[in-house]
Amino acid sequence: MDHIQHSSSRSELYRLMAITLMFSIAMMMINPILPLYIVELGATKLELGLIMSISSLSGIVLRIPFGIASDRLERKFLMFFSLLVYSIALVFLSMVRSLIWLYPAALLLSIPWASYMPSSTAAVMDLAPSKERGMTMGIYFSSFGTATILGPLLTSVLVKFLSYRKLLLTTSVFPAIALAILLQGGLRRGPIGSSAAKNGFSLNILGSIKHLIRSRSLIGLSLGRVLYSTPNFVFATLFPVYANKELLMTASMISLLYTARGAANALSRLPSGKLCDVIKPKRLLLLAYLISSIFY
Repeated sequence: MDHIQHSSSRSELYRLMAITLMFSIAMMMINPILPLYIVELGATKLELGLIMSISSLSGIVLRIPFGIASDRLERKFLMFFSLLVYSIALVFLSMVRSLIWLYPAALLLSIPWASYMPSSTAAVMDLAPSKERGMTMGIYFSSFGTATILGPLLTSVLVKFLSYRKLLLTTSVFPAIALAILLQGGLRRGPIGSSAAKNGFSLNILGSIKHLIRSRSLIGLSLGRVLYSTPNFVFATLFPVYANKELLMTASMISLLYTARGAANALSRLPSGKLCDVIKPKRLLLLAYLISSIFY
């Protein structure tokens, strides 16, 4: 019985990895070209920053409610919602003709970015035995690492033949494929091992948020995440434009640089997961902050 359950969990893990791979490929495909597309539509550097910040700020605001919702609703239903909205957002973004419509497009794009990862990550954690959680998460996030290579690589090839608008439309196919994989597995089951269901967790969303805010550990981790992510977002916003305008690099060449960065990201995923099972995660976080500081 344990063998059958383990086999079922492993198969579900691979399904989630395939879905996340498709979701992440779409995300990584647009990263090198989105700032260039926004500038092409006539945005100034200030407007570029404002539009890009909408996705980031709304993502921060929405992430906690969506994280709580992943404990109270079916994980797969929330993933279905995220993937559907993501496809729609990419199609909408590709159809934008006026700069003003980029603001609602950026807001719409932030919804799947904020909602997908909490629900999919929670689903994977439900599948993982406590002693193998770090290893399982390392395996799962290798799909994200793979996407950081494949996404920009696809962009570097396609951008030679397609306009930014057509490339964004093409990108919408990947979350649609992820939807098909998700539906093939069925949506009828509830949260996979949901801790909310098992423990009778009945706090409302507002009460849950208050509980989280009182957690010093969570506040510390959140602050560390903000300090770590801020320079990354600045880099993601400005580097493609800087490389294109100042270094005279083509969108294809810029995408290849993102591919190289993705390769380093992917190679570090699985070892990091293994190390989390052996040494304290705080030490790995400190090492990550140190490497990031040296880079910038």
